[in-house]
Amino acid sequence: MVWIKKESAAKLAAILLFLVALFITLTWPNSDPVNEVSVDNQVNGVIELPDPDIDSDYSVEQAIEQRRSVRSLDAEKGLSLDQVSQLLWAAQGITDDDMMYRAAPSAGATYPLKLYVLVGNNGVEEISEGVYLYNPDSHQLELVKEGDIRSDVYQVALRQSPINNAPIS
Repeated sequence: MVWIKKESAAKLAAILLFLVALFITLTWPNSDPVNEVSVDNQVNGVIELPDPDIDSDYSVEQAIEQRRSVRSLDAEKGLSLDQVSQLLWAAQGITDDDMMYRAAPSAGATYPLKLYVLVGNNGVEEISEGVYLYNPDSHQLELVKEGDIRSDVYQVALRQSPINNAPIS
C-alpha cells in the first residue's frame, strides 16, 4: 500500500482537476453541428429584425410592478415584428458590438442557450408560420422548419394548452 501525505494528495488532486478542466476547455466544440446542419441560409429564409428600442420611457420598475401571469391567450392576436425583435434582444441580444456582450450572462461567455421561436397562424406580422432560430450576432431569425407545428410541440410538451393556442412560443 502506498502512503501519500495529505498535503501531497491535495496538491495532486488540484493538479488533476486543473488538467481535466483544461482538457475540457480545449476540446469543447466551438459550434453546434446540429444547428449548422439544420439551418442553411442559402435555402431557408433569413429575417432581418428591427433594431431594439433601448431608449424606452418604460422603466424596469414599471415592468416589475405591472407584471402579471396571464392564462387566457388570444390566439387571434399576434405580435408585431418590433415586439418579437425586442423580446429576443432582451433575452439574448448583443449589448456591446465591440466586446460582443449579451443581455443575458453566461459563464465563460459560452452562451449555450439558443432561442427558437415557434410561429403559428397569424403569430407575427411579416413572418410566416414555422420554427426560427435567433442569431444574436446578426439580430436575425433563421428559418429552421416551415409550417405551423404547434400541435406537434403541444403533444410532446405534455399537452399544455398555451403552446397549442399561443400565436408564438
